[in-house]
Parts: sequence; structure tokens; C-alpha cells
Amino acid sequence: LGTQVSNDTLQSISLLFDGGVSIAGLQAAVDDLELRYNLDQGGIFDPASWSVDLAGLAVSADLSGVTLAGGLRKFGENPDVEYVGMLVARFAVYGLSIFGGYASIQSGPQGPFTAFFAFGAVTGPIGGPPAFFLTGIGGGFGINRDVVPPTDMSKFDDFVMIAALDPSFDPPGDLMAYMEEVRNTFPALKDRFWFAAGISFNSFALVDGIAVVCIEFGQGFELSIFGLARMALPRPEVALVSIELGLMARFSTEEGVIWIQAQLTDNSWLLHKSARLTGGFAFVSWFKGPLAGQFVLTLGGFHPSFKRDGYPVVPRLGFNWSVSSNIVIKAESYFA
Repeated sequence: LGTQVSNDTLQSISLLFDGGVSIAGLQAAVDDLELRYNLDQGGIFDPASWSVDLAGLAVSADLSGVTLAGGLRKFGENPDVEYVGMLVARFAVYGLSIFGGYASIQSGPQGPFTAFFAFGAVTGPIGGPPAFFLTGIGGGFGINRDVVPPTDMSKFDDFVMIAALDPSFDPPGDLMAYMEEVRNTFPALKDRFWFAAGISFNSFALVDGIAVVCIEFGQGFELSIFGLARMALPRPEVALVSIELGLMARFSTEEGVIWIQAQLTDNSWLLHKSARLTGGFAFVSWFKGPLAGQFVLTLGGFHPSFKRDGYPVVPRLGFNWSVSSNIVIKAESYFA
């Protein structure tokens, strides 16, 4: 319950609701559902006296083999307001994923502008030879939007462009928080535009792959390639080895950098999920900015005493087995 007072005069009374409900496989949640009565607009039976506002709505359902998850969330207040939405649908081996957002920025150092982005994908057995069997296709674009690459590559499969093309993508339980993550991946930025296209595929039913190419331009030119490869042996249902590798390659004239990095994600293990495989690779060369003229090549990171801002964070090449809460067996190596 809230009230608005101006010049010591009560102007409105508001009711705010937060929470969710679950009925027979259908779940719904609202964020800041507001019912407002304006005392200075007319009587209680005058429609002009009432207004409704909603900061977020999320709905998910799992009914008879059909899985749906979607929502819409509002950020900011007038005159700067932004909406981000998503829809993920799965039926048997087919899936549809759509992410989008619209923003109207009227204040700030960049001046007034509007921004929009959309990225979507369709997954399913499309076809092709066994060595390259297509399982998904997607793409998108952004107007006055930036693309922020993932910083934590151990969870690279959660990156929006990768997740949309992943046939096994399972939307998180907290859709409100995930829509905020989507917004942070594609922040509004004036005079920045991007186009992206991607595919998912498998090779001989052993290796699943996802690849996305993204081109950005405006204040500079940037070419990015995002990839994910996944393998489970002898087969996913009874895997003894699971390997999942994320790849990111970027060339940016604005940042003045060539950046290539690959890393095993948290889904990499041997014999049991408690026996994790770790490791990464990075090659970075700077030709602009404070690090101009420097380059780095590393497998497994750096010496513990080595500190350098702006350098890639790369985990050790190694094996980490948590036998129990008190016993951990691990081995690590690196080269830089």
C-alpha cells in the first residue's frame, strides 16, 4: 500500500503486488503489479481515476509434453523506460526461442533515442549429412544496442545467443532475473548496430555444436564468433566422459584488440560429475589503448603472483575431484 503526496495534499493511493501462483502445471508471477486510485481525477466510479501498471510478468507451463516459458519485464521510469521480453517453447524435439527488447531513452548524456533488439531461433532435426546434421537456425539484429560478450566462460552455455540455439536449453526457474540478464547482454547504446546469425548441428551423433557470427558497427567495427561444442561418451544417456568447450573470438577496431579464448565449462567431467575437468586457452593482442603493443598466449592461466588488469582470466588445465567435504584430489598445470 502506497500513497503520493504533493504540497501536503494526498493525490493518490496505490496497491502493489509481488508474487506468484502455481495451478496444475501452470506457474505465473508478477513484479510490482500496481493498482492506483487518483483522488484528483474524479469519483471512485470514474474510469479516469484508476490506473494499472506492471513491472514484470512471467508465465511457465509444462503440459502434456509441451513446455512454455515467457515473460515481459519493465525497467526504469518515465521518461527513460525499457521493456525486455522472451518466449521459449518446446514440443518433442522441436523448439522456438525468441528474445527482444525496446527502450525509449529521453534523458542522459547521449540525448534522446530509441533502441530495439531481437534474437530468435528454431531448433529441431532440419537435415544434412551425418558429419554435419543441422539441428537449429537463428539470427537477430539490434538498433542502438550493444552486445556484451560473456565474462564467465565456465557458464558459456547460458549466453543468450548460444542458449537460444541450444536444443537442450531449459529456461531458468527465475524468469524475472533471467530477463534482467538478457537486458544486460544487449544494453541500449546510441549509434551502435549489430546483426547476428547462427546454427546448431551435430556430427555423427557424437558432437553437438553451436556457432554464432555477430557483426557490430557504429563507433567502430567488431566481428565476433561464439561457439560451443559438447560431447558425451559413450552416449549421453550413460555418459562416462562429458566435455563441453566454449569458444569466443573477437576483432574490435574500437577496443583495438584481437581476442581468442576457449574454456571448458562446468559441464565437463570424468566418470562422475564430482570429478570436474578444468582448463582454458587464450591469445590476445592489443593494437590500441593502454595495452597497445602487448600480447599474451596462455594455456591454463598465469603464475599466482602475476597481476595485469585487462588480461584474460583463464583457469588451470587440470582435474578436480571432490571425493567428500574433507577430501579433494586435484592436479593443475599452466603455460604462459
